[in-house]
Parts: sequence; C-alpha cells; structure tokens
Amino acid sequence: MERNEINKQYAKFLAGALGFNPSVFPYYDTSKEEFVDIISLDDPIDKNVKFYGSIGVSNYPNMIEMKDNTQKNIPVELLMAGYKKYDKIPNILATVSFYIMKQGWSCQPGTVFKQILDDYYDTGLKHILFNRPFLWEDKLSDLKFDDKKINPLLLVPISERELEYKLSHGYSALEDLFGKHNIDIFDLERQSVI
Repeated sequence: MERNEINKQYAKFLAGALGFNPSVFPYYDTSKEEFVDIISLDDPIDKNVKFYGSIGVSNYPNMIEMKDNTQKNIPVELLMAGYKKYDKIPNILATVSFYIMKQGWSCQPGTVFKQILDDYYDTGLKHILFNRPFLWEDKLSDLKFDDKKINPLLLVPISERELEYKLSHGYSALEDLFGKHNIDIFDLERQSVI
C-alpha cells in the first residue's frame, strides 16, 4: 500500500477514534519546502478541548537504541491536546514533527525536546515530554495499516523544574508525580507540580 494511502487511513482512524468535526491542514516549514499534515478534532466530552495529530511523521525514520545496543526504526505519529484558546498547538506539533522529519531527532516515551514552547507561549511550561497516549491507550495500541505499524505518542508540556525532576528521578517518577497531582494536560498555563 502506498504511503499516502496509509496516511489517509490513519487520519480516518484518528477521526473515528478520538473526536469529531475533523479537519486536516498542511503546516509548512520556514522554507516552504517541507510540510506535515495536522488533523484537528473536537473533544466529544469537553467542548472547550481540541485534539491534534500529525499525519506523515511515521514516513520518516525514528531510530531508537534497543537494549542490545542495536538501532531499530519505530515509526511514530504525534498527538497533542489543549483548550481551544491555545490556537498555536498545531504549530507546536508541526515544529516537533519537523525536528523528527528533517533533523532526524528520535523520540520515545520519556524523551524531552527542550525549549519548544518558548516561540509560541510565554508560560512556565517550556519543554515537550513524549508519553504513551494514555488518554486513548485502549484505542491506540497495536495500530497497523497494511504492513506498517504506527506508534502514537502524546506530547505533554513540562516546566524546567519538572524536567530537572525527571533527569534526577526518572521518567516513571515524573509520571507518578503527574498522576498524584492530576495535572491538566490541556492547560498550557498550568502551575508546575514542583
């Protein structure tokens, strides 16, 4: 199956699994040579929330080091959610996508891309933490289209102190702290839990 057809199937799947009122727009890099499609969906539960997803990042390598020190390509697509007032979330998602697509940055649960939000919002949350898509884990596990497996990752903005905590105590400890404080991942202006 062709890459574009797989991308279309993935977009249709996301629209059916996560929300309603889907729309897809291309977001271009600064040179206007590369683009990534971003799908936006309305949350079926909270009318103030939108979900966003990349379409096409999985066409690019995401090389992850395995326990035996070999490298394996783990194709990913990215998800981010937020209150509708944060209208630059698709731009944030596109920026992160371009780092993977054009710069070859790799990501997996626990990875942090630093200083991503600074260009878009002046809040205490500056970095992006990659997570399993815990909001939709029952719907987004074991996704396969033709012979291509896609691994969605959820982007969660974090503060400098939360990043320092992760570096000192590990990704699982930060996840536990977020669970304990029941953070609102839709709020790009939330207070740091540390």
